[in-house]
Amino acid sequence: MVLKLIQDLSIVLTTSGGFFAFAWFFFASQVFKNFEITSRIPLILFASMFTLSCNMFELIIFEILDVTDRSFRWMNWKFDLAAILTLLIFVFPLYQFFIFFRNYASNAKRAAAMALAVEALFLWAFWRIGDPFPILKEQGGLLSVSMGISRIGVLGVTVMAMLSGFGAVSFPAMYLKFFMRDVSDEDIQLIERQLIQNMEKIFAKKKRVLMAKNELAKIQSTTPEASQGLLSRWIGIGGGGSTQLQQLQAEIADANVEISSLEEFSRQMFLEVTELRQEKERVRFSRTWQGMLFDYSAYFFSGYCIYKIAISIINIVFDRVIKTDPVTKGMSIALSLFQIDIDVPYWSQVISFIMIGIMVALTVRGFLIKLLQVFSEYSSSFTSTHVALILTQVMGMYFVSTVLLIRMNLPPEYRAIITEVLGDIRFNFYHRWFDFIFIPSALCTIFLYIIT
Repeated sequence: MVLKLIQDLSIVLTTSGGFFAFAWFFFASQVFKNFEITSRIPLILFASMFTLSCNMFELIIFEILDVTDRSFRWMNWKFDLAAILTLLIFVFPLYQFFIFFRNYASNAKRAAAMALAVEALFLWAFWRIGDPFPILKEQGGLLSVSMGISRIGVLGVTVMAMLSGFGAVSFPAMYLKFFMRDVSDEDIQLIERQLIQNMEKIFAKKKRVLMAKNELAKIQSTTPEASQGLLSRWIGIGGGGSTQLQQLQAEIADANVEISSLEEFSRQMFLEVTELRQEKERVRFSRTWQGMLFDYSAYFFSGYCIYKIAISIINIVFDRVIKTDPVTKGMSIALSLFQIDIDVPYWSQVISFIMIGIMVALTVRGFLIKLLQVFSEYSSSFTSTHVALILTQVMGMYFVSTVLLIRMNLPPEYRAIITEVLGDIRFNFYHRWFDFIFIPSALCTIFLYIIT
């Protein structure tokens, strides 16, 4: 018994160490590659959250493969969820409030007191989030795992549904050849020549403005009338010097208006050149074997998008609850059609393992790619720490919500442990909520692609 416990513990510690090391390297070399890491606390928090999130996915795979003892997996689930809740609800918000107020408070004690006060308001608002939703079968303790996970799930599933709706539409639109247009080098060169000519006009007008300003400065320093009051110059007292002064000022003002218009036109042409180059690269990529594979995948996702929208509408309108996992249901339909006699439970287990492995890999990979894109877009040397902490919180909520939704893709015997650990949560609500958010997200994305 002790030997088995040591063996199970060594497996979990080894994999957790690998996850932590990967997250540390990724954060230091990719996320913060353009910024100096002034504190290691965000790095430790990111690596810890990533490790705990990957541990949950690992436990699902261990459940399918029956790796480690079941009671050990149950305790591991409890520990991971309690640690994630502690980080998401207490540690991350409190630390962010502290570093925010530390920039304005005179000392660390005052910043800590202000952070604790705001954290109390945050906890009140966080617990109030779950009040309008039927997320629990019965209310548990204030600090219970089900209370925290149920509220995190509402936020995380909302984000997941919005991203899924956008992705289900944007992927086909990006990779289907039907939506691509051929762009020649002549088209790009024509816009580039117009851009260069426009930049030359801007340069010439700015040169004229600079010369006019120099001449204006000379007049102001040499003409006595130029030093008269504003009222005198406005009513025309002061002679020719004042008239010349007003002409130069009007000329400079008109030139600045023209320059602003030309600069806006240049920005539009620059964006157009960029879009043409990207479109040309898309067409070139579509001719490669990988592009052809993406094109076929895009057709599949187009069908999936239509199917998912239709199924989501049916689920909401008819209040349908899915009880059978997709793998078992799909195999049963296929076997009944083709009259094949095989061991459905065994092969559903194998296919479920493959599907869950692919879903976990794609989920982690997709989120890390999005994290890099968002971080590079919105972070700076001053905001990098705050952006990194917010994205780490979103990562934790996203992965917790993935576990809530991925449960339905497991056969009943494998989803039992998740149900036990999160006992009082109404899992069906999150699937209905996902459908409810997915539909408008997908439809809005379709509408935006049509009008643009």
